[in-house]
Amino acid sequence: MSKTYEITAINKRSIVDSAGHFKNVYEINFETTAGVRDNVEVPEADYNPEHVKELLNNLAAIHDEIMTQD
Repeated sequence: MSKTYEITAINKRSIVDSAGHFKNVYEINFETTAGVRDNVEVPEADYNPEHVKELLNNLAAIHDEIMTQD
């Protein structure tokens, strides 16, 4: 499978959840092969290569399909 996105930045930051607790997340900025730029927040507990690759591949496929519709 060819790569459908390029990660342009990864930033770790803290957010406050709905219960008022601080949670660490990774904000991942990426660009798809069709040129769509987006970012996602991945909770620290889910931050691993397999999860991130699956998430970004799925989002890139959706974005690129929308961008290339006739």
